[in-house]
Amino acid sequence: MEQTLKNVFDRQKEAFIAEGDPSLDLRMDRIDRAINLLRTNGRAICEAIQFDFGCRSIGMSLGADIVSSIGALNHGKEHLAEWMKAEPRHVDEGLAELGAYASIRRQPKGVVGIISP
Repeated sequence: MEQTLKNVFDRQKEAFIAEGDPSLDLRMDRIDRAINLLRTNGRAICEAIQFDFGCRSIGMSLGADIVSSIGALNHGKEHLAEWMKAEPRHVDEGLAELGAYASIRRQPKGVVGIISP
């Protein structure tokens, strides 16, 4: 199992490096697909959570896990273009005269592995 997880993680890192910085359209598409997966499979996810906990109600999981996640994803969609904008920063006059410029660009750092109950 550990080797399988490592292989998956390694393939994800390779894909991230090969793809480069994802565009706004690609990020929006990924968010839309995540929302769609939650809407389509929310009931099954809640049933699995109920099975794992042994007593957690499906209604509780729908609100705490599915609806709240969709809300957070929609919030991300609303602000993503703004978050992706480059923020200009000051450069010394001499460098600016040479055409240099500086900005902060928020970009994904890479792949993160999270194992959670």
